[in-house]
Amino acid sequence: MKYIFEVEEVFNLTNRGCVLAPGVSSNAECPVLVGSKIVIVRPDGSELETKINGIEIIRSVQTPVKFNPILLPRDIEKSKVPIGSKVYLMNE
Repeated sequence: MKYIFEVEEVFNLTNRGCVLAPGVSSNAECPVLVGSKIVIVRPDGSELETKINGIEIIRSVQTPVKFNPILLPRDIEKSKVPIGSKVYLMNE
C-alpha cells in the first residue's frame, strides 16, 4: 500500500457522495485514478476498503492548487470517515 494523504475535511455532495480533503497531491509519485482501490485507516485502527469514484478538480487563479479532493462511492457516508483517517492506495 502507498500512503496518499490524511483526511483533514469530510463533506457530502448531494446526490454524488462523500468527499475527502485535502486529497491527492498534484505532484503524486504514483498514478491515482478514478476507480483506483484504496484503504482508509481510521484513527481507531479499523479499515475501510473502497475505491475512488471521482477526483474533484479545483481551479484557482490566485494560488496554484496543490491537492485534489477525492469522491467516494455514494454508499459511504461522512460518518464512516473521521478526521485523521489515513488514505492508502492499494497495490494492483
